[in-house]
Amino acid sequence: MYNPVGHDGKHRPASQQRPVTHLMRADPSEIYESWQGTKFRCFGVFVVVVVIAAAVIVVLLVVVVVVVVVVVVVVVVVVVVVVVAVVAVVVVVFVVVVVIVLFRAYRVLYKVVKF
Repeated sequence: MYNPVGHDGKHRPASQQRPVTHLMRADPSEIYESWQGTKFRCFGVFVVVVVIAAAVIVVLLVVVVVVVVVVVVVVVVVVVVVVVAVVAVVVVVFVVVVVIVLFRAYRVLYKVVKF
């Protein structure tokens, strides 16, 4: 079995590939450097994944906050419109009732005064 990737992480052409068993004969510092490079590459990937995950969480939180604010504003506007409509209907009904009562009172008074 041959290892197509060298300890420096670069892909080697077939003519330069060495058997995986070269690690058994390798200088311990080469193995250590290879492991260190892998460790730091993995750490870099981990950092990138954590940063992307944090960014996604922040974006989702912002979206949730915006949606909650929009829903609250819409509910408040709907409640205000309904309250204004109910008050307007009550005022109109009150005015109509007052006009009817005054008109009847006028008719009654007109008949009384006429006689």
